[in-house]
Amino acid sequence: IQVVDADTGDPIPGARLGIRNVQLIRFYARNDTMTTDHEGQWGFTALPAGQYRVTAEAQGYLGASSDLITLQSGQLEAALVALSPAALARFSLSQDLLRLISTEQILISCHVTDSQSQTLIKNTTASGQDERYRVTMKIDGATAVPLSMLSLPEGQYEIHYRIMQYVQGSGVIDDLIYTGTTLATLKRGQVTEIPIP
Repeated sequence: IQVVDADTGDPIPGARLGIRNVQLIRFYARNDTMTTDHEGQWGFTALPAGQYRVTAEAQGYLGASSDLITLQSGQLEAALVALSPAALARFSLSQDLLRLISTEQILISCHVTDSQSQTLIKNTTASGQDERYRVTMKIDGATAVPLSMLSLPEGQYEIHYRIMQYVQGSGVIDDLIYTGTTLATLKRGQVTEIPIP
């Protein structure tokens, strides 16, 4: 599998991968270790004969999937996934909001809709498509450090968000801290700051 920048053709190291057959059964449950190497490559082995689709995601890019790949028994097949650069949104939290947080990390869960058409924008991840976007932030005293950002196509969006305390390692999502909605205009290749009061 080769993951490249759709504009330049350059390899994308560290892209997260998922593979599913046409019955939507996910293979290789070890998603945390399924990342491309420094040449943007990863190899899947021991897949049974069938039809598969590879999905890739990387920070700063829109998630995408390969064309359908048909494998015969014992056959090797190449797959290319081209990721387009995204418009990025980074949340920033007010000091008042930071005082409400008692964990070292928070999870911001978002539903994103196109502000003109009100169409829900789905998130393509290595695990498939999801109606939610998830962003994590590390809380360091009076500062919130983004660990991830929203990656969206260029456009105007209505972002409905829920901020929850998150206990790292256990995967436990604790108290709901804050909910809200904001409007944002995002430009491809740029980071837009989204302040949360």
